[in-house]
Amino acid sequence: MNKKRFLFTLAILALFCSAGLAVEIFNGQPNIKGAYNKLLNAINHLEKSKTEDAQKHVNQAIVDLAAAKTFLEQSTNNKGTYRATAMKLCDEAAEALKATPPDIVKANEVANHALKEVNMAGKAGAHR
Repeated sequence: MNKKRFLFTLAILALFCSAGLAVEIFNGQPNIKGAYNKLLNAINHLEKSKTEDAQKHVNQAIVDLAAAKTFLEQSTNNKGTYRATAMKLCDEAAEALKATPPDIVKANEVANHALKEVNMAGKAGAHR
């Protein structure tokens, strides 16, 4: 049990550090920053769903994925295909969570992939 708690704490710290880095990396790109942070929130809820009120965290992850997609839709440029790919991945992760039973493992994997795509979109150019 202590090992699980330690790993969970470590994951939370990593998420907060990543969120802090997003502020620096995506300066001047509020929609990319917003999408990145919402994806981090969704991933955090998916992790919490393993140890706490699963349905509550699954529902909140779905809300965060939708918000991340909205931020991406509001971004004005699509440097490369990163933005479009991230939007599709947000939908895919949400669909995995809406399945019966929710596929939390797949959703977590897909949300992490979306996070990488958003990161690449932010590095690719000036999204607004």
